[in-house]
Amino acid sequence: MIDCQPREGPVPGGTKIIAIGEGFKNEGNVTCKFQKTNATNSQTKIVSARVISPTEIECFSPPADMPAYWDLSISLQTDIYSQPVPYLYYEMPEILSIYPISGPDYGYT
Repeated sequence: MIDCQPREGPVPGGTKIIAIGEGFKNEGNVTCKFQKTNATNSQTKIVSARVISPTEIECFSPPADMPAYWDLSISLQTDIYSQPVPYLYYEMPEILSIYPISGPDYGYT
């Protein structure tokens, strides 16, 4: 794997990720591994994936416990993973208020 798009997604997960590389073949057990390691703990989440072309694999990000960088790698064979690329989980923005609450039909508010 050379890269992934996008390289970030919200903490609840569910972001469609396209892993980019070359020579991808559907060997049956295609997975994406998300791994976070820091001084206090280590977490690994493995999700199913699918080969969509010889240069692209698709998977969906699993939920994370908090915003952080995770290592994302892919596997076409059981327990043999690519070099990881960084994937950033971010907190979902929250809209607290909008001002003004209305404007004219023609816009320019």
